[in-house]
Amino acid sequence: MLTKDNLDQRRLVAVSSEHYPSMGEKWIKEAWDKVLNKFQTHHLGNGEVLKQLSKQAKGILSFKPIPAKGTHIKDPFNMRPVEVVSIHALAREQIKNIIVAKRENKIIGMGRLLEVEGSVEIVSLLTKREWRGNGIASKIIDELLVRSFVRPIYSFQVPEMIPFYLKRYRKRGDVKVIPFSRLPTALQRDLFYMNIFWGPYTILRID
Repeated sequence: MLTKDNLDQRRLVAVSSEHYPSMGEKWIKEAWDKVLNKFQTHHLGNGEVLKQLSKQAKGILSFKPIPAKGTHIKDPFNMRPVEVVSIHALAREQIKNIIVAKRENKIIGMGRLLEVEGSVEIVSLLTKREWRGNGIASKIIDELLVRSFVRPIYSFQVPEMIPFYLKRYRKRGDVKVIPFSRLPTALQRDLFYMNIFWGPYTILRID
């Protein structure tokens, strides 16, 4: 079963038969209240960021009725069409979009681009713990942006990662928390279900 840690693999594995339990409306609303309160209390970002994050959360929660707690949902990420495609062929295509950072011939970071129903996401962005804080993830992101001619590029994130992106791109101002209504339909669907299965998630647009 997919987890929040390997969700991007949804385009590489056959999981349309999986069922995912909803955490329920009360739980997700309370979780978002805690996130927004934390941003306001600890001044994570500026007032405009808090405003846009609040709007995106409102859009997520009103996208469609939230299933009752414990309700199992089948194939929420629209995996069934993927099963008619060769998994190996899909994997070969995806490998071209991977950036790997190495030190002394050992992998210390990686990231890749993922095409999802007409949109492009930055996914699998990882840096080994002992190498964090050295700008490796930022360099990987920059290289991924160079490789793709498609704009905008999106990135699903837990809210706590927003300050990292805002700090990294504060000079160019090209990272935005955008209104839910302006997201591509497939990303609206994925963001909604990620929230009701695993808790607060947001999506950033990188121009």
